[in-house]
Amino acid sequence: MRLGGRFEKLIIVIAIIVAASYIAGVVLFGVPSRQLTPVTKEFGIGEAMEGKPPRLAMVVKTVTTTATTTMPTSSLEYSSRLLVKTADLELEAEDPEAAVDRITVIVESFGGYIARLSISGHERKSASMIVKVPEKFFYDALNKIRKVGRVIREDVDVRDVTEQHIDLEARLRNLRAEEEWLLAAVDKAKTVQDLIMLEKELWRVRGEIERIEAQLKNLERMISYSTISIWIRMPEEPKPAPSPWPKIDFTPILVLAVTTLIYIAYGLVFLAVVGAPIAVIAYLAYRVYKRFIKAGKG
Repeated sequence: MRLGGRFEKLIIVIAIIVAASYIAGVVLFGVPSRQLTPVTKEFGIGEAMEGKPPRLAMVVKTVTTTATTTMPTSSLEYSSRLLVKTADLELEAEDPEAAVDRITVIVESFGGYIARLSISGHERKSASMIVKVPEKFFYDALNKIRKVGRVIREDVDVRDVTEQHIDLEARLRNLRAEEEWLLAAVDKAKTVQDLIMLEKELWRVRGEIERIEAQLKNLERMISYSTISIWIRMPEEPKPAPSPWPKIDFTPILVLAVTTLIYIAYGLVFLAVVGAPIAVIAYLAYRVYKRFIKAGKG
């Protein structure tokens, strides 16, 4: 009987403790304390019940902000570097026109196109062309173009423009944000003077936006399509074998002889033109003198 009495007293004590805990939970938190499991505390629900801001909202806000800042602003991804590839080729071919036709077929087979073409000359023809090929086929197209003729000179240039592209996109984002601010300010302008000033600044910002957008499009076009400049000429004519005998050039001797004869002829003509009157005068003077001598003797 004593054991039963003690057992009943123990049950009563446990019931009182449970009831007191339940009442304390309702008074302090408004919900039963047994619902504050470790799972609810992990996401901050318990903190919200205690009057503290839940950590769950902070986590969601952080994730949203990170996703917004890391989203790409262009169709070009930065997982790899942005490269502008160009090549300059000088080829020799027996028929430059036929070589141009072959290169055209090669370029078009890779999805490229001819940007510029020029053929000149009659007997010795030459051709120059600028072709554009997709960046991923740049080296494949270059290898096939090399086989069209004999390569005389080749220059390949690869330029990294990743930082330039990122800088242009950052400037474009800032300008668009400034444009939105100016548009909002125009709606709130109270005086005509403020409105004119804001519209003037808005036109300036829009001009900068259009300029940077054009630069971005041009840069992305250069990245997407690589440029290959090609100059094709006919082979040089073979030079004759050198003679074992020394060469004697008689041209200077002949020129000197002809020049001497010309000066002699010039001197004779000068004597004939200038000396004839002098000879006539001398002859007349001699006759007069001779006549006076005869008259004196007579």
